[in-house]
Amino acid sequence: MSSFNNRGRRTLAWILSLAMLLSALGAVPFVALADDQAGLDPALQESLRAPLQDEGRVFQMVIATPADNVTFLLPTSSALNGVDVRKPYDWSVDWGDGATETVSGSSAKGGGIEHTYAVAGYYDVTINSNGTTEAWLAAFGFYTGYEGSNSLENKSLVIGVLGVLTPEMTRTADQLGGVGLAPDYEWAYTFYECVNLLNAPLFVSWEDVSSVGRFFAERLFYGCSGLYMVPNTFSLPQDIESVGDNFALQMFCGCSSLISFPEGFNLPPKIVSLKDCFATEMFYNCTSLVGLPDSFSLPAGASEVGGSYAAGMFRACTSLTRLPEGFNFPQSLVIVGDLFAYNMFASCSSLTSLPTGFQLPQDISGAADYFAAWMLADCPSLDSLPPSFNFPQNLHSVGSNFAVCFLYASGSDTFQINDKLCFPSSVGEASANAWYKSLQLSDHAPLQNRLAASLIASCPTPPSKQETFGQMFRDIDYIAVNWGGKGLPAPPTGEAGSGDWNGDGVVTMDEVILALQATISNTGLDQAFIDVFDMDFDGMISMADVIIALRLTLV
Repeated sequence: MSSFNNRGRRTLAWILSLAMLLSALGAVPFVALADDQAGLDPALQESLRAPLQDEGRVFQMVIATPADNVTFLLPTSSALNGVDVRKPYDWSVDWGDGATETVSGSSAKGGGIEHTYAVAGYYDVTINSNGTTEAWLAAFGFYTGYEGSNSLENKSLVIGVLGVLTPEMTRTADQLGGVGLAPDYEWAYTFYECVNLLNAPLFVSWEDVSSVGRFFAERLFYGCSGLYMVPNTFSLPQDIESVGDNFALQMFCGCSSLISFPEGFNLPPKIVSLKDCFATEMFYNCTSLVGLPDSFSLPAGASEVGGSYAAGMFRACTSLTRLPEGFNFPQSLVIVGDLFAYNMFASCSSLTSLPTGFQLPQDISGAADYFAAWMLADCPSLDSLPPSFNFPQNLHSVGSNFAVCFLYASGSDTFQINDKLCFPSSVGEASANAWYKSLQLSDHAPLQNRLAASLIASCPTPPSKQETFGQMFRDIDYIAVNWGGKGLPAPPTGEAGSGDWNGDGVVTMDEVILALQATISNTGLDQAFIDVFDMDFDGMISMADVIIALRLTLV
Protein backbone atom coordinates (compact mmCIF):
# COMPACT_ATOMS: atom_id res chain seq x y z
CA MET A 1 0.00 0.00 0.00
CA SER A 2 1.30 3.43 -0.86
CA SER A 3 0.73 4.67 2.67
CA PHE A 4 3.06 2.12 4.31
CA ASN A 5 6.24 3.46 5.87
CA ASN A 6 9.48 1.69 4.94
CA ARG A 7 9.62 -0.47 8.05
CA GLY A 8 6.00 -1.48 7.62
CA ARG A 9 6.60 -2.33 3.95
CA ARG A 10 9.66 -4.48 4.72
CA THR A 11 7.98 -6.20 7.63
CA LEU A 12 4.86 -6.87 5.61
CA ALA A 13 6.97 -8.32 2.80
CA TRP A 14 8.64 -10.66 5.24
CA ILE A 15 5.40 -11.76 6.88
CA LEU A 16 3.59 -12.24 3.58
CA SER A 17 6.41 -14.21 2.00
CA LEU A 18 6.61 -16.55 4.96
CA ALA A 19 2.85 -16.78 5.04
CA MET A 20 2.68 -17.78 1.37
CA LEU A 21 5.30 -20.46 1.93
CA LEU A 22 3.62 -21.86 5.01
CA SER A 23 0.23 -21.71 3.36
CA ALA A 24 1.57 -23.63 0.36
CA LEU A 25 2.88 -26.28 2.75
CA GLY A 26 -0.50 -26.47 4.47
CA ALA A 27 1.00 -25.33 7.76
CA VAL A 28 -1.25 -22.38 8.51
CA PRO A 29 -4.59 -20.96 7.40
CA PHE A 30 -4.13 -17.91 5.23
CA VAL A 31 -6.16 -15.55 3.06
CA ALA A 32 -4.97 -15.54 -0.58
CA LEU A 33 -2.74 -12.66 -1.65
CA ALA A 34 -4.05 -10.02 -3.97
CA ASP A 35 -2.30 -10.16 -7.35
CA ASP A 36 -0.63 -6.78 -6.92
CA GLN A 37 0.99 -7.82 -3.62
CA ALA A 38 2.42 -11.17 -4.66
CA GLY A 39 5.81 -9.79 -5.76
CA LEU A 40 6.84 -7.98 -2.58
CA ASP A 41 10.54 -8.35 -1.72
CA PRO A 42 11.03 -10.92 1.13
CA ALA A 43 14.58 -9.78 2.02
CA LEU A 44 15.87 -7.92 5.08
CA GLN A 45 14.47 -10.37 7.60
CA GLU A 46 17.18 -9.72 10.17
CA SER A 47 16.73 -5.95 10.06
CA LEU A 48 13.14 -6.44 11.14
CA ARG A 49 14.18 -7.87 14.48
CA ALA A 50 15.26 -4.42 15.69
CA PRO A 51 12.64 -2.74 17.89
CA LEU A 52 10.66 0.16 16.50
CA GLN A 53 11.73 3.68 17.26
CA ASP A 54 10.11 5.20 20.32
CA GLU A 55 9.25 1.73 21.62
CA GLY A 56 6.67 1.71 24.34
CA ARG A 57 4.68 4.49 22.62
CA VAL A 58 3.84 2.83 19.29
CA PHE A 59 1.96 -0.36 18.51
CA GLN A 60 1.62 -1.76 15.00
CA MET A 61 -0.07 -4.73 13.41
CA VAL A 62 -0.86 -5.97 9.91
CA ILE A 63 -4.38 -6.86 8.87
CA ALA A 64 -5.62 -8.52 5.68
CA THR A 65 -8.99 -7.58 4.19
CA PRO A 66 -10.12 -10.34 1.79
CA ALA A 67 -12.65 -8.21 -0.12
CA ASP A 68 -13.51 -4.60 -0.89
CA ASN A 69 -15.41 -2.56 1.70
CA VAL A 70 -14.48 -4.72 4.68
CA THR A 71 -14.79 -3.09 8.10
CA PHE A 72 -12.20 -3.70 10.82
CA LEU A 73 -12.82 -2.81 14.44
CA LEU A 74 -9.64 -1.97 16.33
CA PRO A 75 -10.42 -3.69 19.64
CA THR A 76 -10.96 -1.78 22.85
CA SER A 77 -12.01 -4.76 24.96
CA SER A 78 -9.03 -5.54 27.18
CA ALA A 79 -9.51 -7.70 30.24
CA LEU A 80 -6.89 -5.74 32.17
CA ASN A 81 -7.91 -5.43 35.82
CA GLY A 82 -11.11 -7.34 35.16
CA VAL A 83 -13.78 -7.43 32.50
CA ASP A 84 -15.98 -4.81 34.14
CA VAL A 85 -13.29 -2.18 34.71
CA ARG A 86 -13.27 0.32 31.85
CA LYS A 87 -9.85 1.58 30.82
CA PRO A 88 -9.43 4.97 29.14
CA TYR A 89 -7.62 5.42 25.84
CA ASP A 90 -6.48 8.45 23.85
CA TRP A 91 -4.90 7.33 20.58
CA SER A 92 -3.87 8.58 17.18
CA VAL A 93 -4.53 5.81 14.67
CA ASP A 94 -2.97 5.49 11.22
CA TRP A 95 -5.14 2.96 9.40
CA GLY A 96 -2.55 2.28 6.70
CA ASP A 97 -4.72 3.33 3.76
CA GLY A 98 -4.00 7.03 4.01
CA ALA A 99 -6.61 7.70 6.68
CA THR A 100 -5.71 8.87 10.20
CA GLU A 101 -7.81 9.89 13.17
CA THR A 102 -7.62 10.69 16.87
CA VAL A 103 -9.87 8.60 19.09
CA SER A 104 -10.55 8.54 22.81
CA GLY A 105 -12.93 6.80 25.15
CA SER A 106 -12.91 3.80 27.49
CA SER A 107 -12.80 0.07 26.88
CA ALA A 108 -15.91 -2.09 26.89
CA LYS A 109 -16.79 -5.71 26.20
CA GLY A 110 -16.74 -6.17 22.46
CA GLY A 111 -15.84 -2.53 21.93
CA GLY A 112 -13.90 -1.29 18.95
CA ILE A 113 -13.02 1.64 16.74
CA GLU A 114 -14.49 1.09 13.29
CA HIS A 115 -12.78 1.68 9.95
CA THR A 116 -13.82 0.47 6.48
CA TYR A 117 -11.23 -0.40 3.82
CA ALA A 118 -12.41 0.34 0.30
CA VAL A 119 -9.97 -2.04 -1.41
CA ALA A 120 -8.97 -5.58 -0.45
CA GLY A 121 -5.35 -5.83 0.65
CA TYR A 122 -2.86 -5.73 3.49
CA TYR A 123 -2.67 -2.73 5.81
CA ASP A 124 -0.21 -1.63 8.45
CA VAL A 125 -2.28 -0.25 11.36
CA THR A 126 -0.34 2.00 13.75
CA ILE A 127 -1.50 3.15 17.19
CA ASN A 128 0.26 6.06 18.90
CA SER A 129 -0.46 7.19 22.42
CA ASN A 130 -1.22 10.89 22.76
CA GLY A 131 0.56 10.88 26.10
CA THR A 132 -2.43 11.83 28.23
CA THR A 133 -3.30 8.39 29.58
CA GLU A 134 -1.09 6.17 31.71
CA ALA A 135 -1.02 2.49 30.82
CA TRP A 136 -2.20 3.57 27.40
CA LEU A 137 -2.50 0.13 25.82
CA ALA A 138 -4.68 -1.13 28.68
CA ALA A 139 -7.76 -0.70 26.52
CA PHE A 140 -6.46 -2.91 23.70
CA GLY A 141 -7.20 -6.65 23.43
CA PHE A 142 -9.28 -9.25 21.59
CA TYR A 143 -10.98 -10.33 24.76
CA THR A 144 -13.78 -12.92 24.35
CA GLY A 145 -16.47 -14.08 21.99
CA TYR A 146 -18.69 -11.03 22.25
CA GLU A 147 -19.95 -9.26 19.16
CA GLY A 148 -18.12 -6.35 17.61
CA SER A 149 -14.33 -6.29 17.70
CA ASN A 150 -14.25 -9.76 19.18
CA SER A 151 -16.14 -11.54 16.44
CA LEU A 152 -14.17 -14.35 14.86
CA GLU A 153 -14.47 -12.68 11.46
CA ASN A 154 -12.82 -9.54 12.80
CA LYS A 155 -10.06 -11.42 14.64
CA SER A 156 -9.22 -13.42 11.54
CA LEU A 157 -8.16 -10.23 9.73
CA VAL A 158 -5.08 -9.85 11.96
CA ILE A 159 -2.05 -11.60 10.43
CA GLY A 160 1.00 -9.93 11.99
CA VAL A 161 2.23 -7.80 14.87
CA LEU A 162 5.04 -5.37 14.15
CA GLY A 163 5.16 -3.49 17.42
CA VAL A 164 6.51 -4.32 20.85
CA LEU A 165 4.76 -4.83 24.18
CA THR A 166 6.43 -3.12 27.14
CA PRO A 167 5.39 -2.67 30.78
CA GLU A 168 4.88 1.05 30.06
CA MET A 169 1.95 0.10 27.85
CA THR A 170 0.05 -1.76 30.55
CA ARG A 171 1.17 -0.22 33.85
CA THR A 172 0.75 3.18 35.46
CA ALA A 173 3.75 5.20 36.59
CA ASP A 174 3.09 4.14 40.19
CA GLN A 175 2.93 0.48 39.26
CA LEU A 176 6.15 0.79 37.28
CA GLY A 177 7.74 2.31 40.37
CA GLY A 178 6.56 -0.52 42.59
CA VAL A 179 3.74 1.44 44.23
CA GLY A 180 0.47 -0.48 44.50
CA LEU A 181 -0.41 -3.88 43.12
CA ALA A 182 0.51 -4.97 39.64
CA PRO A 183 -2.52 -5.09 37.29
CA ASP A 184 -4.55 -8.26 36.83
CA TYR A 185 -5.06 -9.77 33.34
CA GLU A 186 -1.96 -7.93 32.10
CA TRP A 187 -1.27 -10.04 28.99
CA ALA A 188 -4.50 -12.02 29.20
CA TYR A 189 -6.62 -12.48 26.06
CA THR A 190 -4.62 -9.89 24.08
CA PHE A 191 -4.61 -12.01 20.90
CA TYR A 192 -7.39 -14.42 21.87
CA GLU A 193 -8.57 -16.50 18.85
CA CYS A 194 -6.66 -14.46 16.26
CA VAL A 195 -6.59 -17.56 14.08
CA ASN A 196 -4.49 -16.08 11.25
CA LEU A 197 -1.89 -14.37 13.43
CA LEU A 198 1.51 -15.55 12.17
CA ASN A 199 3.95 -14.07 14.67
CA ALA A 200 4.05 -13.05 18.31
CA PRO A 201 5.15 -9.49 19.07
CA LEU A 202 8.41 -8.53 20.71
CA PHE A 203 8.10 -8.38 24.51
CA VAL A 204 10.65 -5.82 25.71
CA SER A 205 11.81 -4.88 29.26
CA TRP A 206 9.75 -7.53 31.04
CA GLU A 207 12.94 -8.96 32.54
CA ASP A 208 12.84 -6.03 34.98
CA VAL A 209 9.36 -6.87 36.27
CA SER A 210 9.42 -8.39 39.77
CA SER A 211 5.68 -8.82 40.44
CA VAL A 212 2.56 -9.61 38.43
CA GLY A 213 -1.15 -9.72 39.15
CA ARG A 214 -3.62 -12.53 38.74
CA PHE A 215 -4.38 -14.10 35.35
CA PHE A 216 -1.15 -12.64 33.96
CA ALA A 217 -0.87 -14.56 30.65
CA GLU A 218 -4.21 -16.39 30.66
CA ARG A 219 -5.20 -17.34 27.09
CA LEU A 220 -2.73 -14.82 25.62
CA PHE A 221 -2.50 -16.71 22.30
CA TYR A 222 -5.45 -19.06 22.81
CA GLY A 223 -6.71 -20.46 19.50
CA CYS A 224 -3.99 -18.75 17.41
CA SER A 225 -3.81 -21.75 15.11
CA GLY A 226 -1.67 -19.90 12.54
CA LEU A 227 1.01 -18.78 15.03
CA TYR A 228 4.31 -20.31 13.97
CA MET A 229 6.95 -17.84 15.24
CA VAL A 230 7.84 -16.60 18.70
CA PRO A 231 10.62 -13.97 18.84
CA ASN A 232 14.02 -14.93 20.23
CA THR A 233 13.57 -12.42 23.03
CA PHE A 234 10.23 -13.82 24.20
CA SER A 235 10.03 -15.11 27.76
CA LEU A 236 7.88 -14.78 30.81
CA PRO A 237 9.26 -12.46 33.54
CA GLN A 238 11.97 -14.53 35.20
CA ASP A 239 12.43 -12.75 38.56
CA ILE A 240 8.91 -12.99 39.95
CA GLU A 241 8.47 -15.09 43.10
CA SER A 242 4.69 -15.05 43.53
CA VAL A 243 1.81 -15.44 41.07
CA GLY A 244 -1.96 -15.57 41.42
CA ASP A 245 -4.59 -17.73 39.78
CA ASN A 246 -4.40 -18.74 36.10
CA PHE A 247 -0.85 -17.48 35.56
CA ALA A 248 -0.31 -19.31 32.25
CA LEU A 249 -3.70 -20.99 31.85
CA GLN A 250 -4.14 -22.03 28.18
CA MET A 251 -1.49 -19.50 27.20
CA PHE A 252 -0.71 -21.27 23.89
CA CYS A 253 -3.72 -23.60 23.81
CA GLY A 254 -4.63 -24.47 20.22
CA CYS A 255 -1.46 -23.01 18.65
CA SER A 256 -1.33 -25.95 16.26
CA SER A 257 1.32 -24.45 13.93
CA LEU A 258 3.86 -23.60 16.63
CA ILE A 259 6.88 -25.91 16.33
CA SER A 260 9.32 -24.64 18.97
CA PHE A 261 10.25 -21.87 21.39
CA PRO A 262 13.43 -19.78 21.63
CA GLU A 263 16.18 -21.04 23.91
CA GLY A 264 15.52 -18.47 26.64
CA PHE A 265 11.83 -19.31 27.03
CA ASN A 266 11.01 -20.67 30.47
CA LEU A 267 8.52 -20.51 33.30
CA PRO A 268 9.79 -18.20 36.08
CA PRO A 269 12.23 -20.41 38.04
CA LYS A 270 12.11 -18.38 41.29
CA ILE A 271 8.39 -18.80 42.00
CA VAL A 272 7.70 -20.07 45.51
CA SER A 273 4.04 -19.02 45.86
CA LEU A 274 1.35 -19.84 43.32
CA LYS A 275 -2.38 -20.37 43.20
CA ASP A 276 -4.83 -22.37 41.07
CA CYS A 277 -4.34 -23.29 37.40
CA PHE A 278 -0.69 -22.29 37.23
CA ALA A 279 0.11 -24.01 33.89
CA THR A 280 -3.23 -25.66 33.15
CA GLU A 281 -3.45 -26.65 29.47
CA MET A 282 -0.60 -24.25 28.73
CA PHE A 283 0.33 -26.11 25.50
CA TYR A 284 -2.87 -28.12 25.03
CA ASN A 285 -3.39 -29.13 21.40
CA CYS A 286 -0.08 -27.66 20.19
CA THR A 287 0.00 -30.48 17.69
CA SER A 288 3.17 -29.33 15.87
CA LEU A 289 5.29 -28.71 18.98
CA VAL A 290 8.27 -31.09 18.89
CA GLY A 291 10.21 -29.94 21.94
CA LEU A 292 11.03 -27.20 24.42
CA PRO A 293 14.27 -25.38 25.28
CA ASP A 294 16.80 -27.34 27.34
CA SER A 295 16.31 -25.05 30.34
CA PHE A 296 12.50 -25.28 30.40
CA SER A 297 11.01 -26.70 33.61
CA LEU A 298 8.42 -26.15 36.28
CA PRO A 299 9.69 -23.80 39.06
CA ALA A 300 11.44 -25.87 41.72
CA GLY A 301 10.92 -23.98 44.99
CA ALA A 302 7.21 -24.10 45.82
CA SER A 303 5.96 -26.06 48.84
CA GLU A 304 2.25 -25.68 48.09
CA VAL A 305 0.27 -25.37 44.86
CA GLY A 306 -3.39 -24.87 44.09
CA GLY A 307 -5.75 -26.94 42.00
CA SER A 308 -5.05 -28.00 38.40
CA TYR A 309 -1.37 -27.11 38.75
CA ALA A 310 -0.19 -28.81 35.54
CA ALA A 311 -3.47 -30.38 34.43
CA GLY A 312 -3.50 -30.96 30.69
CA MET A 313 -0.26 -29.00 30.32
CA PHE A 314 0.92 -30.97 27.26
CA ARG A 315 -2.31 -32.75 26.42
CA ALA A 316 -2.65 -33.70 22.74
CA CYS A 317 0.83 -32.41 21.84
CA THR A 318 0.94 -35.17 19.26
CA SER A 319 4.36 -34.23 17.81
CA LEU A 320 6.14 -33.89 21.17
CA THR A 321 8.82 -36.57 21.33
CA ARG A 322 10.79 -35.56 24.40
CA LEU A 323 11.03 -33.10 27.27
CA PRO A 324 14.15 -31.28 28.46
CA GLU A 325 16.29 -33.56 30.61
CA GLY A 326 15.89 -31.28 33.62
CA PHE A 327 12.10 -30.96 33.39
CA ASN A 328 10.49 -31.98 36.67
CA PHE A 329 7.87 -31.30 39.29
CA PRO A 330 8.94 -29.27 42.35
CA GLN A 331 10.24 -31.92 44.73
CA SER A 332 9.74 -29.46 47.61
CA LEU A 333 5.95 -29.79 47.42
CA VAL A 334 4.08 -30.92 50.52
CA ILE A 335 0.54 -29.74 49.62
CA VAL A 336 -1.22 -30.05 46.26
CA GLY A 337 -4.76 -29.29 45.10
CA ASP A 338 -7.22 -31.20 42.93
CA LEU A 339 -6.23 -32.37 39.44
CA PHE A 340 -2.53 -31.82 40.12
CA ALA A 341 -1.24 -33.63 37.01
CA TYR A 342 -4.56 -34.68 35.52
CA ASN A 343 -4.24 -35.37 31.79
CA MET A 344 -0.78 -33.80 31.83
CA PHE A 345 0.60 -35.84 28.90
CA ALA A 346 -2.61 -37.52 27.72
CA SER A 347 -2.65 -38.25 23.97
CA CYS A 348 1.01 -37.27 23.47
CA SER A 349 1.16 -39.97 20.83
CA SER A 350 4.81 -39.37 19.84
CA LEU A 351 6.24 -39.12 23.36
CA THR A 352 8.77 -41.93 23.81
CA SER A 353 10.14 -41.25 27.28
CA LEU A 354 10.27 -38.89 30.24
CA PRO A 355 13.42 -37.26 31.65
CA THR A 356 15.63 -39.58 33.68
CA GLY A 357 14.98 -37.83 36.99
CA PHE A 358 11.30 -37.05 36.40
CA GLN A 359 9.33 -37.79 39.56
CA LEU A 360 6.00 -37.06 41.17
CA PRO A 361 6.48 -35.06 44.40
CA GLN A 362 7.30 -37.59 47.12
CA ASP A 363 6.77 -35.57 50.29
CA ILE A 364 3.04 -34.97 50.09
CA SER A 365 0.92 -36.78 52.68
CA GLY A 366 -2.43 -36.29 51.00
CA ALA A 367 -3.59 -36.01 47.42
CA ALA A 368 -6.95 -34.66 46.33
CA ASP A 369 -9.20 -35.77 43.47
CA TYR A 370 -7.69 -36.83 40.13
CA PHE A 371 -4.10 -36.29 41.33
CA ALA A 372 -2.45 -38.19 38.44
CA ALA A 373 -5.57 -39.41 36.63
CA TRP A 374 -5.01 -39.99 32.90
CA MET A 375 -1.55 -38.46 33.32
CA LEU A 376 0.11 -40.71 30.73
CA ALA A 377 -3.00 -42.10 29.07
CA ASP A 378 -3.01 -42.78 25.34
CA CYS A 379 0.75 -42.46 24.87
CA PRO A 380 1.30 -45.46 22.56
CA SER A 381 4.95 -44.58 21.79
CA LEU A 382 6.05 -44.53 25.43
CA ASP A 383 8.77 -47.14 25.83
CA SER A 384 9.64 -46.74 29.51
CA LEU A 385 9.14 -44.89 32.75
CA PRO A 386 12.10 -43.16 34.43
CA PRO A 387 14.02 -45.70 36.56
CA SER A 388 12.95 -44.29 39.94
CA PHE A 389 9.56 -42.86 38.97
CA ASN A 390 6.99 -43.66 41.63
CA PHE A 391 3.76 -42.59 43.23
CA PRO A 392 4.23 -40.66 46.50
CA GLN A 393 4.78 -43.28 49.18
CA ASN A 394 3.93 -41.18 52.24
CA LEU A 395 0.28 -40.67 51.38
CA HIS A 396 -2.30 -41.21 54.10
CA SER A 397 -5.28 -40.20 52.01
CA VAL A 398 -6.16 -39.85 48.37
CA GLY A 399 -9.18 -38.33 46.72
CA SER A 400 -11.55 -39.78 44.17
CA ASN A 401 -9.90 -41.25 41.07
CA PHE A 402 -6.39 -40.58 42.38
CA ALA A 403 -4.62 -42.43 39.55
CA VAL A 404 -7.54 -43.62 37.46
CA CYS A 405 -6.37 -44.63 33.95
CA PHE A 406 -2.85 -43.42 34.74
CA LEU A 407 -1.31 -45.44 31.88
CA TYR A 408 -4.51 -46.40 30.14
CA ALA A 409 -3.96 -47.36 26.47
CA SER A 410 -0.27 -46.43 26.69
CA GLY A 411 2.95 -48.27 26.01
CA SER A 412 4.93 -49.20 22.91
CA ASP A 413 5.68 -52.80 21.99
CA THR A 414 8.80 -52.63 24.19
CA PHE A 415 7.23 -50.80 27.13
CA GLN A 416 8.30 -51.83 30.60
CA ILE A 417 6.92 -50.62 33.92
CA ASN A 418 9.92 -49.77 36.08
CA ASP A 419 10.68 -51.82 39.18
CA LYS A 420 10.13 -48.89 41.59
CA LEU A 421 6.51 -48.08 40.76
CA CYS A 422 4.35 -49.04 43.69
CA PHE A 423 0.98 -47.92 44.96
CA PRO A 424 1.29 -46.19 48.38
CA SER A 425 0.67 -48.52 51.29
CA SER A 426 -1.01 -46.20 53.82
CA VAL A 427 -4.13 -44.95 52.10
CA GLY A 428 -7.51 -45.75 53.55
CA GLU A 429 -10.88 -46.84 52.29
CA ALA A 430 -11.30 -43.75 50.08
CA SER A 431 -8.83 -45.37 47.69
CA ALA A 432 -11.43 -47.80 46.32
CA ASN A 433 -11.64 -45.95 42.99
CA ALA A 434 -8.05 -44.76 42.96
CA TRP A 435 -6.49 -47.31 40.64
CA TYR A 436 -9.21 -48.15 38.13
CA LYS A 437 -7.50 -49.19 34.86
CA SER A 438 -4.42 -47.30 36.02
CA LEU A 439 -2.06 -49.92 34.58
CA GLN A 440 -4.16 -51.10 31.67
CA LEU A 441 -1.69 -50.71 28.83
CA SER A 442 -2.25 -50.36 25.11
CA ASP A 443 -2.72 -53.28 22.75
CA HIS A 444 0.82 -52.60 21.52
CA ALA A 445 2.40 -53.18 24.91
CA PRO A 446 3.96 -56.61 25.51
CA LEU A 447 1.94 -59.33 27.20
CA GLN A 448 3.47 -58.74 30.59
CA ASN A 449 1.65 -57.50 33.61
CA ARG A 450 3.30 -59.70 36.21
CA LEU A 451 5.00 -56.71 37.77
CA ALA A 452 1.68 -54.88 37.75
CA ALA A 453 0.22 -57.72 39.79
CA SER A 454 2.82 -57.26 42.51
CA LEU A 455 2.16 -53.53 42.60
CA ILE A 456 -1.55 -54.00 42.98
CA ALA A 457 -0.91 -56.42 45.83
CA SER A 458 0.58 -53.56 47.81
CA CYS A 459 -2.64 -51.56 47.71
CA PRO A 460 -4.26 -51.79 51.18
CA THR A 461 -7.86 -51.63 50.03
CA PRO A 462 -10.00 -52.57 53.06
CA PRO A 463 -11.84 -55.92 53.10
CA SER A 464 -15.21 -54.25 52.52
CA LYS A 465 -13.99 -52.97 49.16
CA GLN A 466 -11.82 -55.85 47.97
CA GLU A 467 -14.38 -57.46 45.69
CA THR A 468 -15.18 -54.16 44.00
CA PHE A 469 -11.49 -53.38 43.70
CA GLY A 470 -10.75 -56.71 42.04
CA GLN A 471 -13.44 -56.10 39.43
CA MET A 472 -11.71 -52.90 38.43
CA PHE A 473 -8.82 -54.97 37.08
CA ARG A 474 -10.89 -57.59 35.31
CA ASP A 475 -9.77 -56.34 31.88
CA ILE A 476 -6.06 -56.62 32.64
CA ASP A 477 -4.48 -59.95 31.72
CA TYR A 478 -2.77 -62.01 34.41
CA ILE A 479 -3.78 -59.96 37.41
CA ALA A 480 -4.19 -61.83 40.66
CA VAL A 481 -4.69 -59.78 43.79
CA ASN A 482 -3.17 -60.85 47.10
CA TRP A 483 -4.76 -58.83 49.86
CA GLY A 484 -1.95 -59.50 52.32
CA GLY A 485 -0.19 -56.44 50.98
CA LYS A 486 3.23 -58.07 51.33
CA GLY A 487 3.98 -58.59 47.69
CA LEU A 488 2.77 -61.16 45.22
CA PRO A 489 4.72 -63.94 43.57
CA ALA A 490 4.59 -64.26 39.81
CA PRO A 491 1.24 -65.66 38.64
CA PRO A 492 1.39 -69.43 38.15
CA THR A 493 2.11 -70.79 34.69
CA GLY A 494 1.98 -74.21 33.21
CA GLU A 495 4.99 -76.20 32.20
CA ALA A 496 7.04 -75.34 29.14
CA GLY A 497 5.31 -76.45 25.97
CA SER A 498 1.99 -77.04 27.74
CA GLY A 499 -0.06 -74.16 26.32
CA ASP A 500 -1.49 -73.79 29.85
CA TRP A 501 -0.59 -70.19 30.61
CA ASN A 502 -2.45 -69.83 33.91
CA GLY A 503 -1.30 -73.18 35.27
CA ASP A 504 -4.78 -74.51 35.99
CA GLY A 505 -4.14 -77.79 34.19
CA VAL A 506 -6.46 -77.04 31.26
CA VAL A 507 -5.84 -75.42 27.88
CA THR A 508 -8.73 -73.11 27.04
CA MET A 509 -9.77 -71.08 24.02
CA ASP A 510 -8.62 -67.94 25.82
CA GLU A 511 -5.11 -69.38 25.90
CA VAL A 512 -5.33 -70.39 22.24
CA ILE A 513 -6.24 -66.79 21.40
CA LEU A 514 -3.21 -65.55 23.39
CA ALA A 515 -0.96 -67.83 21.35
CA LEU A 516 -2.56 -66.62 18.12
CA GLN A 517 -2.06 -62.98 19.10
CA ALA A 518 1.59 -63.72 19.79
CA THR A 519 2.09 -65.00 16.22
CA ILE A 520 0.81 -61.66 14.90
CA SER A 521 3.09 -59.54 17.11
CA ASN A 522 5.94 -61.79 18.16
CA THR A 523 7.88 -59.03 19.92
CA GLY A 524 8.10 -57.85 23.51
CA LEU A 525 7.11 -61.25 24.90
CA ASP A 526 8.74 -62.39 28.09
CA GLN A 527 10.56 -65.69 28.04
CA ALA A 528 8.11 -67.47 30.34
CA PHE A 529 5.28 -66.74 27.92
CA ILE A 530 7.29 -68.04 24.97
CA ASP A 531 8.25 -71.18 26.90
CA VAL A 532 4.62 -72.06 27.68
CA PHE A 533 3.31 -71.57 24.12
CA ASP A 534 6.33 -72.91 22.20
CA MET A 535 4.70 -76.30 21.95
CA ASP A 536 6.96 -77.70 19.25
CA PHE A 537 10.07 -76.40 21.04
CA ASP A 538 11.53 -74.54 18.07
CA GLY A 539 12.22 -71.35 20.09
CA MET A 540 9.29 -69.30 18.81
CA ILE A 541 5.50 -69.15 18.79
CA SER A 542 4.05 -70.05 15.40
CA MET A 543 0.78 -71.23 13.86
CA ALA A 544 1.94 -74.79 14.46
CA ASP A 545 1.87 -74.05 18.19
CA VAL A 546 -1.60 -72.53 17.90
CA ILE A 547 -2.92 -75.68 16.15
CA ILE A 548 -1.44 -77.91 18.86
CA ALA A 549 -3.03 -75.78 21.59
CA LEU A 550 -6.38 -75.82 19.76
CA ARG A 551 -6.34 -79.61 19.63
CA LEU A 552 -5.76 -79.74 23.38
CA THR A 553 -8.97 -77.78 23.98
CA LEU A 554 -10.84 -80.68 22.41
CA VAL A 555 -9.38 -83.31 24.73
